Amino acid sequence: MIRATLAALLALFLAPTLALAAPDGRDGLLDADFEGKVAYFGNYTGTSSVMAEQPRGARDVPCPYRDQRCRKATVGGGVKVVLEFTGPRVIGFFYAVDGFRGPEGLKIGSLTGRRVSDGSCELFQADGSRWTGVCGANEFTGDITTADGIPNAFNIRFNTVAMHMRDIREIKRKRWEARRRDARIESLRAELFGDPHDTFFAVAELESYSWFPGGISGERFPAPAFPKKFKRNKTYDLRSEYPLPGGGTGWIMVRYEGGQFTCVASARKPNCGPIGDPIPIILEDEGDPEGWFTADGRVITDLRAAEDPAKDR
Repeated sequence: MIRATLAALLALFLAPTLALAAPDGRDGLLDADFEGKVAYFGNYTGTSSVMAEQPRGARDVPCPYRDQRCRKATVGGGVKVVLEFTGPRVIGFFYAVDGFRGPEGLKIGSLTGRRVSDGSCELFQADGSRWTGVCGANEFTGDITTADGIPNAFNIRFNTVAMHMRDIREIKRKRWEARRRDARIESLRAELFGDPHDTFFAVAELESYSWFPGGISGERFPAPAFPKKFKRNKTYDLRSEYPLPGGGTGWIMVRYEGGQFTCVASARKPNCGPIGDPIPIILEDEGDPEGWFTADGRVITDLRAAEDPAKDR
């Protein structure tokens, strides 16, 4: 019963926070103001051709392909694409991991461009080749095409799925929340040995941080029946009951000796004791231990690199 009660409280107070954590708003589309990185992996296939000079002494016959190109070949293989979004601005890179590349398949290169309102991207390589397609929270699929005059011409279809996402805006929000919570906890601790009325609500809120990271504002706890005057050497158990979202009531009790706080009890911790330690806020590491955001194929070709690095510690 106690566990169900606390679960209901957790759902009530954390629901707004969890909603903010979703980077995709509509069926896998990234929010218009999404700030972060997405690593995709999949494959590509198509044709590639290059402009080439005829060997000396050969007949003056133009190469048979578009723009007098020669060495047309089928290319394909695995490809990792990492895109970094800052609103409509997009930068990133691609890395061809393995497979049959042909004479001039994809290798490694940068991508720069924009994302438009329909969830698609228009990106360009350094040589001017154009990548277009849907770039969202679930996939990046589309085509690579090349204008006349570019030495290495592509006509390629690529299909990749999102393997890892880093929501920079959410990381910043959590860091701000952690700093705000730390400051709030310090200010509440300063009230523990002041006015007994203020102490009660400070203790209740501090104790709630040991239930779940967001805590409960002291103002949400109804005021207990305070005595008109706290008498020296007398014990006071002041109890507050509050309604739960799923029905029923929760409770918290703060004990005083005279007017001084001594211990706290609750539905979660029936025995009176010291204020519980706050549950830590887990902040995502912005490093890249698995290699998803690195311009190499380690995370794909080396299975050990894809495992949780903590297992080796």
